[in-house]
Amino acid sequence: MTQQVEEMGNAAQERHCIHYREQATGNCYSGTEYVEALQRLKGSAAMKAASNVEAFFWRDASMIKVWLCQQCAGMMSLKTSRA
Repeated sequence: MTQQVEEMGNAAQERHCIHYREQATGNCYSGTEYVEALQRLKGSAAMKAASNVEAFFWRDASMIKVWLCQQCAGMMSLKTSRA
């Protein structure tokens, strides 16, 4: 039972882009790194990038891991994982 709760907790702290599960390759980024990359984008590009990822409260970014396919990571100018 404890392992199930732990796995559910870990899953609750992960977000994925809409393409990630279909793509063979991708990377994990810290939520903070993801939010900072979003903030560097201009208006409509930021909205498009954010709409590709499951939502979370930005104040929780330090506890979240974001899994992105190469296409979404490239759109946000994220290269390699640091999470």
